[in-house]
Amino acid sequence: MERLCGKHIHLDATHGVAGNMVLGAFLDAGVPLSVIEDALCTIDIDPNRIQQSSVLRGGISSTKISVDSSSDAEHVTYASIQHTINDSTLTVDIKKRVLAMFDYIAQAEAKIHQTSVDEVHFHEVGAIDSLIDIVGVAAILEWCKPSSVTASVIAMGYGTIECAHGSLPVPTPASLAIAQSGKLKITEGIVSTELCTPTGAAIVAANVTSQQSAPSVIPCALGYGAGRDMGSYANLFRVIFSEMDADIETMIQVDVNIDDMNPEFCDYIAEILYAHGAIDLWWTPIIMKKSRPAVLLSVLMNISDKTAIMDQIFRETTSIGVRYHPVSRQVLDREIRDIETALGKASVKISSQNGQIVTVSPEYEVCKTIAQKQNIPLKEVFNKVMNAWNTKDSK
Repeated sequence: MERLCGKHIHLDATHGVAGNMVLGAFLDAGVPLSVIEDALCTIDIDPNRIQQSSVLRGGISSTKISVDSSSDAEHVTYASIQHTINDSTLTVDIKKRVLAMFDYIAQAEAKIHQTSVDEVHFHEVGAIDSLIDIVGVAAILEWCKPSSVTASVIAMGYGTIECAHGSLPVPTPASLAIAQSGKLKITEGIVSTELCTPTGAAIVAANVTSQQSAPSVIPCALGYGAGRDMGSYANLFRVIFSEMDADIETMIQVDVNIDDMNPEFCDYIAEILYAHGAIDLWWTPIIMKKSRPAVLLSVLMNISDKTAIMDQIFRETTSIGVRYHPVSRQVLDREIRDIETALGKASVKISSQNGQIVTVSPEYEVCKTIAQKQNIPLKEVFNKVMNAWNTKDSK
């Protein structure tokens, strides 16, 4: 099963998502059922309570997971679930994933029903099927050890559904609250019914690194998890495994137009943004409305740093709005190497591709220090450092 381990995983929820659908998709892709069964045994759930079958949804072959929950307690508190998970022999990483998913649901239910998180009583978290779904997903992700996990926009559905609390609007309050707290991108979808359950929303919120269209990759495995039968509507959740190009990084670029700020602030703002994780930033002269001279601040960052950096942009600049979009970046392999020169020890940056050196350049700060200490032109230092490298390289 090496083809499923260490890969990028994309979760396609454009037709909906529920816990059993996620399990079905991973099993359909080739994850062994024993991964789920072994995890369930650690929390004293009989693995025979889950049934796996092959069905058609919208004419597409998919895997359906059904759960026998006939003997479950009607209400269970989140505190008791935490106790069950923490006292189990699940690995530390699986416990963290499980509790992160449950926490999204518990926080949502506490807010909706105006109670504390530990005292939340609700069917969804207490039910055996949700325990199986969440523990199973956590065990699968720990087994797969993905390099990264992305997800599509989530189809929520619309209309109303009947539940223990009466008639509720779709998206249900819990699913919508989880989408809000997890900052998930959602859409209505084309079917008048619930397409995204609270468990499904929590799985996405707790495990994805970003929501985006499927990355440009070659899939190495995929699976379809079946929801309930909706006739011609393919109620399916899809998981796509792929090998991400090691040379390609997905990053975020933020752009800010500024026409009313003291330009003396620019250097200070750059220092602040670099300190909060900016990979690169640049200022571009522009002309804005009413022919005002202005600057465009562009910042390149890792997806995980977006919130912190945007907070600093709003705090330190006069901007009242920003634009951002995902960008792909490819960089050469780089290393810093010390070499001996006629002026003493210096450093060069070596950039390589596929093991072959592409460029070599002296390190500016080191050359600057040498030039200042020895009172010689900086360009002369650069030349001597490159001469030393070329002499060394030709030997």
